Amino acid sequence: MSNQKRIAHQTDVKDHLLDRLEPVVKRANWVQLFDALSMVFIGIALIALLYLILNFVRQSYVGQLPTVLAALAGIGAIAALIWHFNKRKSVRQIVDMIEAKNPELDATLLTAIEQEPNEKNDYHLLQHEVIRNAVYHSYKKPWSEMIPFTRMVISPLIAGSTALLVVALLFAYWALAIPLSSEANTLNFADAASSNGDFELKITPGDTEVESGNSLLVMAEFGKSLPPDVTLVFSAGTDESGAQKTSEVLMQKSLEDPVFAGRISSVQRPMTYRVKYGETISREYRVGVFEFPKLVRSDAELDYPEFTELENRVVQDVRRVTAVAGTDAKLKFILNKPVDRAYLESSDGETIDLHVDEDQRTYSTDLQMVESGRFELHLTDSAGRANKAPPQFSINVTQNKAPDLKFEQPRDDVQVSSLEEVQLKGNAWDDFGLTRVGLSYQIGGGDAVEVVLAESLPGKEKTPVGHLLALEDVQAQPDQLVSYYFWAEDLVATASSGTEVRRTASDMYFAEVRHFDEIYRQGNAPPGGAQQQQQQQQPPGGGQNQNAQQAQQLADLQKEIINATWKLIRTNLGTNVRDNFVDDVGVIAESQQAALEQLLELAQQIEDPE
Repeated sequence: MSNQKRIAHQTDVKDHLLDRLEPVVKRANWVQLFDALSMVFIGIALIALLYLILNFVRQSYVGQLPTVLAALAGIGAIAALIWHFNKRKSVRQIVDMIEAKNPELDATLLTAIEQEPNEKNDYHLLQHEVIRNAVYHSYKKPWSEMIPFTRMVISPLIAGSTALLVVALLFAYWALAIPLSSEANTLNFADAASSNGDFELKITPGDTEVESGNSLLVMAEFGKSLPPDVTLVFSAGTDESGAQKTSEVLMQKSLEDPVFAGRISSVQRPMTYRVKYGETISREYRVGVFEFPKLVRSDAELDYPEFTELENRVVQDVRRVTAVAGTDAKLKFILNKPVDRAYLESSDGETIDLHVDEDQRTYSTDLQMVESGRFELHLTDSAGRANKAPPQFSINVTQNKAPDLKFEQPRDDVQVSSLEEVQLKGNAWDDFGLTRVGLSYQIGGGDAVEVVLAESLPGKEKTPVGHLLALEDVQAQPDQLVSYYFWAEDLVATASSGTEVRRTASDMYFAEVRHFDEIYRQGNAPPGGAQQQQQQQQPPGGGQNQNAQQAQQLADLQKEIINATWKLIRTNLGTNVRDNFVDDVGVIAESQQAALEQLLELAQQIEDPE
């Protein structure tokens, strides 16, 4: 092949590639043009359809709509053409589309389209091979099939169909839409007045009642004939001379509905209103005013028990009442108006009816503060209306605490001789004061002796108390057991609105009276700790010593039983009985029975009378 033929052949390869791309470019631009026109015509058709529906549903009519939309369709078509010519697909864009659809090209087509000949208008071998492979691919998988022929036919058909749809809708609007006649929808006031109200008019709400301070919405609904304006005329109190004042509000039409609405911003007292249109005015409607029953203020009169020495007082505008148990409280509730029933309801459903006072707006009840609780105030007026949000009240009862008694000396059981003097010291405290503080002691099985140590002690102060117990003066004998404890008395309220004395006791302690000539010997430890040898070689009198130890252990056990019984009595006074009281009594009874059985068994082994 000559050199000139080879150059022409190489140049023809690049042109061949462009020839294979040109149909694809034309098809893409063809579809793009008609798609743009279709979008314009679809938008115009939707607008025309919307206005046609509004004409039938809401009686909306725009006489120049067909002309306006036809003009918009033409302008839109021109705009679509201009946009198409400015946004036509280029060869490079088509190459990118082909590469995206055919990943196996692997940028071969993109590389081939970018190849340029050298100064001699020639391609070297590698360039020629790349272009040739791209052309070969176009025959293997025709690129024009990316935009099938059916798509080229459907796109203009859709554009034409939407254009015809626009024309049809505009013609339908022009032919079928019902224009609004101003004469048919305007009320002839002279005819209305002369015909004695021969027209359709409905006024809402008519005669009604409104909660004080709320607004009132008045609506006037006409038939097919509508007046150009409607006015709401209502009374607005009286002037200085006592004459009735009136006010007017221009009622507004509600969109396309034949309804006019006017609002009176606030209704404070009974009033009347009428609707005026042209020379005609409706009948007079009455508006009553009501109030839901509600609490204005709540007060509490507190009458404290005498033992507290607190001054009675009145707490105003209160929702939470706190006082000591036994306080008599009178709760007063001042309402905005008289009611048929007023009552307090507790959290567990119990009710307390309130009694009306002379002013007919104050309701009260007397309560003795025994337990804490929460209540709601419920009100019902003569029309059966209840208060919207029942207010809540809390009654907090603080209990009169029992006196606090503590031993300072001695703090445990002691052993003393019959000639000793035992110094007993302690302190007493109470929240409202003590009437008496004393000491009780008992020697063996004798009668208890009470000693009054102080009287009329103030509250909230720790007061030291004490007593010197001379055992010789009370004739205590060796081997006797002296028990003693402090006690204090205060006053508590009772259910009958009175007071009673409450006695509280401290822990009980014991003083064991010993002999003067007690002899203590040190025992020898058993060699090697052999227990069996110790049992076999007990010293003379070992059995008596063991019995004495058992007797001492039984005495200690009996003291523990007495103390447990004492504590059980102290913690379960009156009605303040704990849940485990019966079980504790059973345990103590079993312990006492076991101690008696051990005592009987030990008594059979003892020979020494002491």
